[in-house]
Amino acid sequence: MSNWRTILGATFVAVGLVGGVATWAQRGSEPNKSPELSIEDYIEIQQLVARYPYPLDTNPDFGKSYAAQFTEDGIFHNQADHYYRGHADIASAANLNKRPPTPNNVGHFIFSHVIRPTANGGAVGHEQNFLISEVGAAQDGRRAASIVSYQYVDIYEKTSAGWKFKVRSHPWPGAEPPEREGDRWRIRPLSRP
Repeated sequence: MSNWRTILGATFVAVGLVGGVATWAQRGSEPNKSPELSIEDYIEIQQLVARYPYPLDTNPDFGKSYAAQFTEDGIFHNQADHYYRGHADIASAANLNKRPPTPNNVGHFIFSHVIRPTANGGAVGHEQNFLISEVGAAQDGRRAASIVSYQYVDIYEKTSAGWKFKVRSHPWPGAEPPEREGDRWRIRPLSRP
């Protein structure tokens, strides 16, 4: 009877070892597999993107709250192929026309947001955007509107203050964003108007 128990015990140990080795081998064969993002990570990134248009459109503090959505060394790449790096530079990009705060001027509407985790623990995303702008002079209390559709392509980084934009590229529709290499973009030398 004790011989039977020894064989049964050895069988369970062997099956456990084989299962453990198989699991370890599977994980080892996928070293570049991206870690999963938590539900909280997805929600925080979605909230970052949802908040993005308000400080840009309303300009409450001349670009400062807009720039605060980026990492300290964050980059904004605009449609004119200019690069802005760091909070001061990005704040100036948000306030290029030196307009005063305009609390009722929300014109960017972002939708179709897709988020994908990256192997370095960060995330990338892209989304579509409608920009609705008034054009021309008002007639009979009405004004013409322009509606333009374009996209954003992002790299997000988790910081001690939460998720931020590491890179936000705003290419023309159909244009290619900066060249990508894995989780990183090769950024051309900085330029600005």
